[in-house]
Amino acid sequence: MQSTEEDEKGVIAHIRAAAANSVFTSVVGIDVDLSVHGVQSISCTTGCRYISVACEEDALASFVREFPYDIAPIAVDISLQFGHTAVIKPYGSSEMLSVKPGAKKISLSAEFASYCGQDGAILGGILLFKLQKPIKNRACVKVRWKDMDGH
Repeated sequence: MQSTEEDEKGVIAHIRAAAANSVFTSVVGIDVDLSVHGVQSISCTTGCRYISVACEEDALASFVREFPYDIAPIAVDISLQFGHTAVIKPYGSSEMLSVKPGAKKISLSAEFASYCGQDGAILGGILLFKLQKPIKNRACVKVRWKDMDGH
């Protein structure tokens, strides 16, 4: 199913209104193709997560296995400040699609815990940054965030 632009705008408006009241939202798209802008808008809203699955069976399996990880962020209002270098390309989050080469600061709305499978493997949960060569071979990254208590 293809969602319309109006569908996406409505969902995003509801999510942003909820987030303004510290109500976090996880959206699961079952056989739905949202636009890149729609997924990015949802993912950039504090405490919100977008998950896409191909069918109802995948959704049910995901809910049973990963629900506790998908509903509550572990950190919000995350900022990364790069010193003596800059970002060439970030990887690992749809939120970073708008990061331009040369960025020295990146903001993320939230991060969620990652599910660990029975075999101990963790799928996802990593952010990577290709950086410019640092000045004098020295780079630093300052990371700030708030926990769920606002600290």
